[in-house]
Amino acid sequence: MEQSKKSAIFARLDALQEDFEAEAWWTSKDHDDIGRRSETKVIMRQLRVRFMANQISSDFVLRAIEQLKKPLTKKDSELVGMSVGYKRPGRPGVEWVDIKGVSDPTEAVRTLARTPEVKKLKAAGYVEHGTSPLVRWGNRSDALYETDEEPVRKMGRG
Repeated sequence: MEQSKKSAIFARLDALQEDFEAEAWWTSKDHDDIGRRSETKVIMRQLRVRFMANQISSDFVLRAIEQLKKPLTKKDSELVGMSVGYKRPGRPGVEWVDIKGVSDPTEAVRTLARTPEVKKLKAAGYVEHGTSPLVRWGNRSDALYETDEEPVRKMGRG
């Protein structure tokens, strides 16, 4: 692929990033906006990396850009599990541990308590700090997956 076409694709991705950074949801503290922002960052990063390595076509990137521009609503999200936070008393920061396939906070805490990761945290003095739904934003980029090319989301977080 010629260099000017690659440069144009990267310029489009840069412009999209600037547009997103100007919108309210990009800096919002709302949980849904944080999820949307995180998902968008992963997808954009993977688009850049895969395109630079010639693993996806320019048409795929352009289609992804159009899908990313579409606004999301609550119906675009899907509960996939729970996150449980663990915090050390007197220290800043929370360690979040995800569990997929669980929608009840109590069940998530009980199930995670038996995992080696949480046992190590508790042994290090961490205590349960809270729970949060683990949401996957879908639909917006689902159209990307209707091609023979590898889906972007599966390259990132899973």
